Amino acid sequence: MTELKANHLDIKFDDEIILEDISLEIRPEQFILLVGSSGCGKSTLMTALAGLYPKYGGELSQEVSLNHQSIAQIKANHRAKKVAMLFQHPDQQFAMDRVEDELIFSLENLSLTTEEIDKRINSALSEVGIESLRHRELSYLSGGELQKVALAETLAMGAEIILLDEPFAAVDPEHRHELQVLLKKLVDQGHGILVSDHDTSGYGNLITDLYRIENRHIACVDSTAWSPFFKQDVNDSIVTNDEFNESVFSMAHVTVNNGKQSILKNSSFEWAKDKITLITGPNGIGKSSLLLTFARLHDYEGSLLYQRKLLDKLRKKYMLGKLV
Repeated sequence: MTELKANHLDIKFDDEIILEDISLEIRPEQFILLVGSSGCGKSTLMTALAGLYPKYGGELSQEVSLNHQSIAQIKANHRAKKVAMLFQHPDQQFAMDRVEDELIFSLENLSLTTEEIDKRINSALSEVGIESLRHRELSYLSGGELQKVALAETLAMGAEIILLDEPFAAVDPEHRHELQVLLKKLVDQGHGILVSDHDTSGYGNLITDLYRIENRHIACVDSTAWSPFFKQDVNDSIVTNDEFNESVFSMAHVTVNNGKQSILKNSSFEWAKDKITLITGPNGIGKSSLLLTFARLHDYEGSLLYQRKLLDKLRKKYMLGKLV
């Protein structure tokens, strides 16, 4: 049975103690939720457990062990067969341009046969429900879709213990729930899951353990005291589109394509001056592509305007001061 363990571990950066006396074990069929305020050290702990410290920074007082062996001393391609980590921004861990090529690249590093690689890719894409993304370019995917690809890659590599650091930051509520249920399914199949998340919604009936980091220490929260962690504030305020007199950005009869996928077709839109505009929709619908279009980083047809002046007539250096 695979076991990932930290025992009375201190983690320092530049002689400053970030986490102190940390003891935690992760085993198959555990679903652990790790909570704590921003900056408390959740990501630091996850990175140490993944075996990336001290090689890539940090100073550890004790070794993190994988099956009683120092995880930092295990070669990366062997470690990946047991433990994998998904980062908050999955695109930072991809090496290739296309989904299938990325999966093939990661599996080739495990010295698998072509037949085994194809079998694992089919299984992983099906498990996560993203068979349709197999031949897509990663640069055209939304944040939520990228996170699903990263999870599929982890499953394809066969990791028994999966560490997820704020994995749903770019995932809409519907797909967030789907992925949470998928993680529970993986636990039931024998995986061990440790996920850090600032948003605790949806975990209450899924997890087996709850840990909290506070004041540099970690503590296991007894199940009888879980209730306050899963109470969600309900906001009943109604969002309305108030009338406005002046727009700062606007578009007229704009068509935007993301690869072969159509994002907008002959659409018009005005971005109100001195107001907050919310653009919402499911993952992959094109929110990021729309913003990239306004920043002139995405191809389009039609007219984009800033203060009624065509964007393509304005110098990019000038526009940098208007868009952040």
